[in-house]
Amino acid sequence: MSAFAAGAPPDPGGGGGGRNKFTSNDQLKKAAKEWVQDKNKAKEKYGKIEDWDVSEVTSFHELFKGAKEFNEDLSRWDVSNVTSMYCVFRLCSAFNSDISLWNTSNCTDMYCMFNCCSAFNSDISKWNTSNCTNMHCMFIGCSAFNCDLSEWNTSNCTDMRSMFGGCSAFNCDLSEWKTLNCTDMRSMFQLCRTFNCDLSKWNTSNCTDMFNMFNDCSAFNSDLSTWNTSNCTDMRSMFKNATSFDSDLSQWNMSKVKKKTDMFNNATAMKASHKPKGV
Repeated sequence: MSAFAAGAPPDPGGGGGGRNKFTSNDQLKKAAKEWVQDKNKAKEKYGKIEDWDVSEVTSFHELFKGAKEFNEDLSRWDVSNVTSMYCVFRLCSAFNSDISLWNTSNCTDMYCMFNCCSAFNSDISKWNTSNCTNMHCMFIGCSAFNCDLSEWNTSNCTDMRSMFGGCSAFNCDLSEWKTLNCTDMRSMFQLCRTFNCDLSKWNTSNCTDMFNMFNDCSAFNSDLSTWNTSNCTDMRSMFKNATSFDSDLSQWNMSKVKKKTDMFNNATAMKASHKPKGV
């Protein structure tokens, strides 16, 4: 066990090839905080951040949260044992580091991972997301983000609330995403004013909440006619201000929908004959 793992930081130029080993979120978070506050001082204590050994860390919980100017090279970090990326870069408005090769195969929680990372547009197209269940607010406020996520495996994701909220540049192909297990899509694309991807093949049979889902999606006009809405209970403001939308939803099953206020408010292109029965 390294000296740092035992509680004291090792000599940055010492054993282990100069790589400083961290074994817990608390240890890593402490070092990250010191790095953000005084990079040079932290470098003397822990070595270069790009060389930190995080291979045994399982949680990145709020690791760099609020570090507005943080944009260090983390490309070589071994994150293969990390299960939680909860708020790791939240409010890191300058962050756009290359993390394309991160192994995220064991990560189950990506809640608010890039929340308000307004500069972020790194290529994460090859990430393994097969075990991720929570993508709630993952990219909310990422106004520059438009990475190709077409190959992501979302088959185990249950929560996509506000996932792309405010991603004003986003227009990625998500047509093959597996959404069978997703129960919550509330505000998923709210304020995605460029978004117009084909979502016709999405399986929404288990989704219960679509509140605000396409609110302010002014370019959106995908064919959603065959969506299974039999378990949805909330469709309030779902297409509010979706001024281009005119898909035929007349056959939608609205039997469990309890809330539908403003569902098509200011959806100016929507024909009355295309609205679900009872709306």
